[in-house]
Amino acid sequence: QLEHWAKQWIQFDPQQPEAFKWLARATTALNKIPIAAYAYGRLLDFEAQNEEARNFFTRHPSSLNEQSTRVLNKLEEGDATPKKSFAPVLNPQQRQEVAAMELGLAEKYESLELWSHASERYQQSFEWYPSQLAALGAARALVRSHQGLEAARFLRNQLYYFPNWVEGRLALGRVLAEIGQRADAQREWQAVLQLDPKNKEAFDFLRGLFRENQWPAP
Repeated sequence: QLEHWAKQWIQFDPQQPEAFKWLARATTALNKIPIAAYAYGRLLDFEAQNEEARNFFTRHPSSLNEQSTRVLNKLEEGDATPKKSFAPVLNPQQRQEVAAMELGLAEKYESLELWSHASERYQQSFEWYPSQLAALGAARALVRSHQGLEAARFLRNQLYYFPNWVEGRLALGRVLAEIGQRADAQREWQAVLQLDPKNKEAFDFLRGLFRENQWPAP
């Protein structure tokens, strides 16, 4: 689980070196050396003299890519300047391209009603490049694969950082209603109306609750 939380930390605070350090430690312990190499390489982006990262590449020389080799060469030459000018292992455009590939595969799995595979791919797309489309797809597929609690947890994590995301709150409300947590669903729809007083979907759900004591079908 440490790997998962480190990735979540990186998604929402990609300028925090401690997040990459913990991802590197977690994946090293799991023998996921390529991921650890990426994480330690990013750590060197922020702390060019980091001893832990240097020791890792000494122990795993085959994991050194061209970028990491340049970093260590700089260190050997005594250049202590943090490597701010070097590109990350995958630059933002590359990450977005990989995310788009994962998203396309997720949508294909979803069209075939392979919900578990779809949820995994949507979440992978979100990890590479967070997007509302991937987040909503992940929640939708999780619900269809009978993982409603996980879908609610996933959406809540995103709403913690993006509290004004109307579509996310609507989706969370639908998930909560479907798994029987109606009071929590009500709070989400009320929050939507605070953000968007004319939102028809939230109004319809609340009207169904207060007037008929029934829930509109998701």
